[in-house]
Amino acid sequence: MDTPQNVPRYGAWQWLPQDLEAGPERYDFSVQIYATAAINEAVDVADIGALIGWLRRLVRQQDGLDYLQKFRHLPTGKTVWIIDQLSREMLAGDGYTTEQKREYHYATILFPEEY
Repeated sequence: MDTPQNVPRYGAWQWLPQDLEAGPERYDFSVQIYATAAINEAVDVADIGALIGWLRRLVRQQDGLDYLQKFRHLPTGKTVWIIDQLSREMLAGDGYTTEQKREYHYATILFPEEY
Protein backbone atom coordinates (compact mmCIF):
# COMPACT_ATOMS: atom_id res chain seq x y z
CA MET A 1 0.00 0.00 0.00
CA ASP A 2 1.43 3.35 -1.01
CA THR A 3 1.52 6.08 1.60
CA PRO A 4 1.85 9.76 0.60
CA GLN A 5 4.90 11.35 2.17
CA ASN A 6 2.96 14.31 3.59
CA VAL A 7 0.43 12.20 5.56
CA PRO A 8 1.47 11.95 9.23
CA ARG A 9 2.54 8.51 10.39
CA TYR A 10 3.33 7.05 13.78
CA GLY A 11 4.97 3.66 13.66
CA ALA A 12 2.65 1.35 11.73
CA TRP A 13 -0.22 3.85 11.90
CA GLN A 14 -1.24 6.62 9.50
CA TRP A 15 -3.50 9.53 10.42
CA LEU A 16 -6.12 9.93 7.70
CA PRO A 17 -7.09 13.46 6.71
CA GLN A 18 -10.73 14.45 6.99
CA ASP A 19 -12.94 13.66 3.99
CA LEU A 20 -14.76 16.95 4.51
CA GLU A 21 -13.56 20.21 5.97
CA ALA A 22 -13.86 20.13 9.75
CA GLY A 23 -16.75 22.07 11.19
CA PRO A 24 -16.39 25.11 13.43
CA GLU A 25 -16.71 23.08 16.63
CA ARG A 26 -13.49 21.84 18.19
CA TYR A 27 -13.05 18.64 20.15
CA ASP A 28 -10.27 17.93 22.64
CA PHE A 29 -10.42 14.13 23.15
CA SER A 30 -9.28 14.92 26.69
CA VAL A 31 -11.73 12.56 28.35
CA GLN A 32 -11.84 8.83 28.97
CA ILE A 33 -11.60 6.97 25.67
CA TYR A 34 -13.38 3.63 25.57
CA ALA A 35 -12.43 0.88 23.13
CA THR A 36 -15.06 -1.47 21.77
CA ALA A 37 -14.71 -5.21 22.36
CA ALA A 38 -13.72 -5.69 18.71
CA ILE A 39 -10.92 -3.12 19.05
CA ASN A 40 -9.71 -4.69 22.29
CA GLU A 41 -9.60 -8.08 20.58
CA ALA A 42 -7.93 -6.99 17.33
CA VAL A 43 -5.61 -4.10 18.30
CA ASP A 44 -2.69 -4.43 20.69
CA VAL A 45 -3.20 -2.45 23.90
CA ALA A 46 0.14 -0.68 23.34
CA ASP A 47 -1.07 0.48 19.91
CA ILE A 48 -4.33 1.75 21.43
CA GLY A 49 -2.36 3.74 24.00
CA ALA A 50 0.00 5.08 21.34
CA LEU A 51 -2.91 6.18 19.13
CA ILE A 52 -4.58 8.00 22.01
CA GLY A 53 -1.31 9.74 22.92
CA TRP A 54 -0.72 10.73 19.29
CA LEU A 55 -4.32 11.98 18.99
CA ARG A 56 -3.91 14.20 22.05
CA ARG A 57 -0.66 15.65 20.67
CA LEU A 58 -2.49 16.46 17.41
CA VAL A 59 -5.21 18.20 19.44
CA ARG A 60 -2.61 20.40 21.15
CA GLN A 61 -0.81 21.14 17.86
CA GLN A 62 -4.01 22.09 16.05
CA ASP A 63 -5.93 23.63 18.96
CA GLY A 64 -8.65 20.99 18.73
CA LEU A 65 -9.87 18.64 16.03
CA ASP A 66 -13.09 17.53 14.38
CA TYR A 67 -15.16 15.01 16.37
CA LEU A 68 -14.20 12.08 14.10
CA GLN A 69 -10.55 11.11 13.64
CA LYS A 70 -9.42 8.19 11.49
CA PHE A 71 -6.26 6.12 11.60
CA ARG A 72 -5.11 3.29 9.32
CA HIS A 73 -2.92 0.39 10.39
CA LEU A 74 -0.57 0.18 7.40
CA PRO A 75 0.38 -3.52 7.62
CA THR A 76 -3.26 -4.68 7.63
CA GLY A 77 -5.06 -1.77 5.96
CA LYS A 78 -7.59 -1.74 8.84
CA THR A 79 -9.02 1.65 9.76
CA VAL A 80 -10.07 2.70 13.25
CA TRP A 81 -12.16 5.69 14.20
CA ILE A 82 -11.97 7.72 17.38
CA ILE A 83 -15.13 9.73 18.03
CA ASP A 84 -15.48 12.42 20.70
CA GLN A 85 -19.00 13.12 21.96
CA LEU A 86 -18.99 16.73 23.18
CA SER A 87 -17.21 19.74 21.71
CA ARG A 88 -15.70 22.65 23.61
CA GLU A 89 -18.72 24.72 22.63
CA MET A 90 -21.17 22.07 23.89
CA LEU A 91 -19.34 21.86 27.21
CA ALA A 92 -19.21 25.64 27.63
CA GLY A 93 -22.83 26.23 26.59
CA ASP A 94 -26.05 25.63 28.44
CA GLY A 95 -27.61 23.15 26.00
CA TYR A 96 -26.74 20.27 28.33
CA THR A 97 -27.18 19.96 32.06
CA THR A 98 -24.11 19.36 34.23
CA GLU A 99 -25.26 15.77 34.68
CA GLN A 100 -25.60 15.26 30.91
CA LYS A 101 -22.15 16.73 30.33
CA ARG A 102 -20.69 14.23 32.82
CA GLU A 103 -22.61 11.34 31.26
CA TYR A 104 -21.88 12.10 27.59
CA HIS A 105 -18.35 13.46 27.86
CA TYR A 106 -16.34 10.50 26.57
CA ALA A 107 -14.81 9.24 23.33
CA THR A 108 -14.87 5.85 21.65
CA ILE A 109 -12.34 4.00 19.51
CA LEU A 110 -14.03 1.60 17.12
CA PHE A 111 -13.94 0.04 13.67
CA PRO A 112 -16.05 1.89 11.05
CA GLU A 113 -18.28 -1.15 10.59
CA GLU A 114 -19.25 -0.93 14.28
CA TYR A 115 -20.77 2.53 13.85
